[in-house]
Amino acid sequence: MVGAFRYVPPIEATLDPWKDQLGEYYYDVLARLADRDRQLEDFLADLGTWGSFTPVWSNITVGNGISTGQYTKIGTTVHFTALLAFGSTTAVTGDAGLTPPVPARNPGGGVGRFTCAAQYLQAAAREWVGVGHLKDVTDLILLRHTESGNAGNVNATNPFTWTTAHEIRISGTYEAAS
Repeated sequence: MVGAFRYVPPIEATLDPWKDQLGEYYYDVLARLADRDRQLEDFLADLGTWGSFTPVWSNITVGNGISTGQYTKIGTTVHFTALLAFGSTTAVTGDAGLTPPVPARNPGGGVGRFTCAAQYLQAAAREWVGVGHLKDVTDLILLRHTESGNAGNVNATNPFTWTTAHEIRISGTYEAAS
């Protein structure tokens, strides 16, 4: 059962008194099974453990804004979320982007597996939706908004002019380089 782990003493301590009666073969099989059980318990304990990271924004000066992020890595799959809450000295100076918390896989000639959704909150005015995608080999998640009429890269005036109390929220899943 996930979440309810119990201490299991090393199998050798449990099996040693029975080693002569089990025979070497069965003793080895049981010891290997117990080792796999411990590995599975370690894996399940790490599953879903989220860690913090400080997002590295491209073409954004955080200033007195708030920038936070969390991620988890399971195998080569990375799930992440990041938030940038604009303060009075936060500024967008070009096409906005974000470096992923763990280097992404690039299979060559394009990008690896990647899914990312974004929200751009214009204080109380409205919420814009968007996506993020990996630029070829730069490992940069380039932010875009997808509203009809003026869809394109997020920058100082697109999808709106950024100022205090606005937010960028992004979450995604991608394949890590290793």
